[in-house]
Amino acid sequence: MPFKLEHSSARARCSGVIRARRPHVSALQRLQRHARQRWTEQRLPFRVVALVPRALVNVVQVLQIDTLKSVQRNTIGCSLLQRTECPCVVNPSINSLEFEEIRRINREYQAELEFLLSSDRFDRKEDFAVVLQPFLHNYFLPHVGEGEVDTSFYSLDCFHLSDRAQAEMAIALWNNMLEPVGRKTALNDYTHNRSKIHCPTQDAPFIFTKMNSLSVSSTAPPSTPGPESSTSPWTSSVTGPQPLCPPSLPVWVPVLASVGSLALVWPGPSAPA
Repeated sequence: MPFKLEHSSARARCSGVIRARRPHVSALQRLQRHARQRWTEQRLPFRVVALVPRALVNVVQVLQIDTLKSVQRNTIGCSLLQRTECPCVVNPSINSLEFEEIRRINREYQAELEFLLSSDRFDRKEDFAVVLQPFLHNYFLPHVGEGEVDTSFYSLDCFHLSDRAQAEMAIALWNNMLEPVGRKTALNDYTHNRSKIHCPTQDAPFIFTKMNSLSVSSTAPPSTPGPESSTSPWTSSVTGPQPLCPPSLPVWVPVLASVGSLALVWPGPSAPA
């Protein structure tokens, strides 16, 4: 996630905005505009990685952060640490102007990242690709009982994800990698169903990039998102059945491969263009 408000000065400015009302929202606007511009214009890391032969860079979309406000647990760790670690989201009231501003900024970060990767600046080499994986674009929290958030997906501070949620995210990342660019699933699916893990098909036995998705997109029927899917201008939700792994394949194989891909570079055979 780009430019977290981790420094004390940034936290102080953010806290000042939260305690204040509308006249101070402009300070937050200036802060996030400056951070977003710096983040978008930083190309050096991509230039360095582009020198690595036969590399794929997975860029995970910025998390939809407003759902964190509904994660609550009657513990000291959840009550105190969550407000300290993410005050800009947790402290404002749900209908406040400050909270609406945070939601807008969150969506702008997502749009900026999509715009950055929609250009052809990363498509100039046959053995290097940067792919946006959007499974966190629309983030849904599982519930237990009547409207109560299942906090087993979060650690003791009700902010960082638990091992269970990390495993689900690894599966979601793996599935995104096996979906064509432009037709990737743009939401998370926190369930215990391990049959949702996808495997490469004989027709497309590779990880999808923008270039090798063109032939698939030209022959595939248009995507028609279902009632539970939500899309952005650059990301549409995959529809129709996806290839599932055979029962003989251990569950940990794609999960381990997906966790390994969380590293910036995944060297390996170049995917066909």
